[in-house]
Amino acid sequence: SNNCVRRTLLLTPHSCANLCVFFGRQKTNEVILSHIITFLNDKNDFQLRASFFDNIIVIASYLGSQCSTILQPLLQQGLSDAEETIVYKTITSLASLIEQGLLKKSIIYELVREAFPLLAHPNQWINNALIALVLTLSSRLSLADINCKIKPLIDPNFQRNIHSFKNADLLKDSFHPSIPRSIHELILNSKLNIDKLFECLAQRKALRTIPRHHQSAIVFEDALYLRLTHEGMTDTIEDQLVALSDLIRKISKNKKNLVPKKLSGGIAISKRNTNRRFFSVTLRNAGNERPTHKKQTSTMNEEWLHMFGSNAKFVTSNDDDAENVIPVAHEAREYDQSHIQCPPCHQAVNDLIQHKRSHSNPLATIKWPKVTPFKPKGVLVAHLHEHESAVKQVLKVSDSSLFATCSTDGTVKVWDSAKIEGKNVVNRSRFNFISQSSLNPQAMGGMTYCKDCIIVFTDTNLVHILEIISSSLKMKLVTTFQVFPDIEGSIITDITSLNENTFAISLSDSSILAYDIRTLKTDQTKPIWKMNIEAHERLITSIDGNDYVLFCGTTRGLLITFDLRFLLRSNTSSYPTQNRIRKIRYTEDGLYSSAQGNCEVTLWDCESGSRVSTLWASTAPPLSLTQASPHSVLGMLVTNTGNESSIITGGTDQRIRYWDLAKPERSYIISDNAKSNNSVNYSSKFIEGIQVIQECQEGLQATPQAHSSWDQHVVSTSHRDCITDVARVNHLLVSASSDGVVKVWK
Repeated sequence: SNNCVRRTLLLTPHSCANLCVFFGRQKTNEVILSHIITFLNDKNDFQLRASFFDNIIVIASYLGSQCSTILQPLLQQGLSDAEETIVYKTITSLASLIEQGLLKKSIIYELVREAFPLLAHPNQWINNALIALVLTLSSRLSLADINCKIKPLIDPNFQRNIHSFKNADLLKDSFHPSIPRSIHELILNSKLNIDKLFECLAQRKALRTIPRHHQSAIVFEDALYLRLTHEGMTDTIEDQLVALSDLIRKISKNKKNLVPKKLSGGIAISKRNTNRRFFSVTLRNAGNERPTHKKQTSTMNEEWLHMFGSNAKFVTSNDDDAENVIPVAHEAREYDQSHIQCPPCHQAVNDLIQHKRSHSNPLATIKWPKVTPFKPKGVLVAHLHEHESAVKQVLKVSDSSLFATCSTDGTVKVWDSAKIEGKNVVNRSRFNFISQSSLNPQAMGGMTYCKDCIIVFTDTNLVHILEIISSSLKMKLVTTFQVFPDIEGSIITDITSLNENTFAISLSDSSILAYDIRTLKTDQTKPIWKMNIEAHERLITSIDGNDYVLFCGTTRGLLITFDLRFLLRSNTSSYPTQNRIRKIRYTEDGLYSSAQGNCEVTLWDCESGSRVSTLWASTAPPLSLTQASPHSVLGMLVTNTGNESSIITGGTDQRIRYWDLAKPERSYIISDNAKSNNSVNYSSKFIEGIQVIQECQEGLQATPQAHSSWDQHVVSTSHRDCITDVARVNHLLVSASSDGVVKVWK
């Protein structure tokens, strides 16, 4: 029955989710849902009511859409709550439920009909929540439903006609100005009959619809109406008040139901000095006898002393102080929320988290390794073709001259670049590893490197840890474990190392798991942490990060950032085209990402989530939504020397490009599988504040070479299939393609 226990039990939505999983679907419906509904009955504890709307989304997601009929009256009750914070949380909860498809259309229409008049509310948080609700409706409902059901409900709030509800800035600019706070508070706090006021306003609105009618001929003698006219009430504000009349009546009634908690009598609190936040507290007994000062101090327990401080002044009250009797929690909350949060340790932890978030930048403490300039000329050194099918990834092995390749033929091969550069007639791999199950090779999907170990995954969710022993120049299998996703049929989509001991993998069920190779060597295959993105944000295609931060790209064009210090989601950016993210690379410059189409590579500011520069290798106008070229970049190699930055890209157009970010005109093509004499040049310009480096063709467009049967037996100086990855091994450039070929350049 203690509110402190209730709030602690459902402190976060994550705690609520754990309770739902523990109890199961039936018990969640019978126990948790029925219990959390009682939170709304406590009219004097707004935090308890707020915890209801914080957790109801998790419970509804677990139970499904069958609970929508139960949620409707609860959401309607929240819209008319006396606390504006609860109204805001109600609207955000409604938007989340609609986004997840947990409410029926008939219920949605009824709820938004009651919510849209709040667009005239003076609270900007409520207004912004309603705009977000409109954006959610426009993305979830069909065009017919928007025009036939939603538009008639929201049109009265517009001062100009608009045809699209998908732009937040346009919506905010098109709504009528909100009701002034002074008018809104005057109505809610008035002791006069507000029903008479609304009758008066409704009559005036009806008269305004009559052509050539002079309202000045009718005199309204309502005192509250006359007071509001002196406050500057206009015809538009009158119409907004009429639309809000039902909600204002309910809110006013709920406000009057707020009564102070009584211990042995009433508690009167009056502010003596608002700057220093001192309070005077008067305790009155139920009888006429007034207690002495000694009796008053003896009745104060430790909780009250903690709330008002040890220096609180206690005075006897007069009958004139009766007007100052107000709820203790509301008066204290106006000045310092820490006085009413319980237990106090939670407030201390929250303050520490906020301090760390605001004063510590996770990206500022990263020490990036120093690298030397790297500018390959495109001279082919070696052509390696031991793989029988597509090479998925090229990986440099620590500070050695070794590099590894993995392929869909089920093999991992380790090569020595020191023995490749013109020193051997035949170039062979040093080590080989074959992943087999029932004598059938399993396709490799990708790999990463952690502390002398190569971690590689297969298309059957097997993860192999291979250790390279430098002393004996051997490679051995340390361990193999199976990843079991929450959703059956999900597969691993990408892998990346976070530091020398930990690595992360992404799954097609929108989850990310992290493992420590030190525990894996002891056959403990449990992940050290797990994070998820929302299902509607689609499949995770690529991940990258380090000790402090993790980035992931999705098929919906989203770039999501996680702060690994607190395991919290911190930022989300998106491509305007919402095209699939093919590859991401986190570097000292920022986050590089390649999107589907136009061979586009974008550099993002990790703190603001905005685009800084874009590499554009397409005939389409830069940053346009027209996808003139279907080609994409699959491999990226970024070099930052401190003074200058460059990036080498390779993709489905079979070209390897060198982009000079400091001097774009010095960019060039390293390898090109095109048969033409035309050349390219590179130019830089700013479009909407974004630096765009564009590749321009001179002359006719190049066409791919047509290979004869004789050409198939001749080593080509360029790739003949999609380039899947590029990597730097000391002073050499290694590239791989989908036909199983690995090429080494200098």
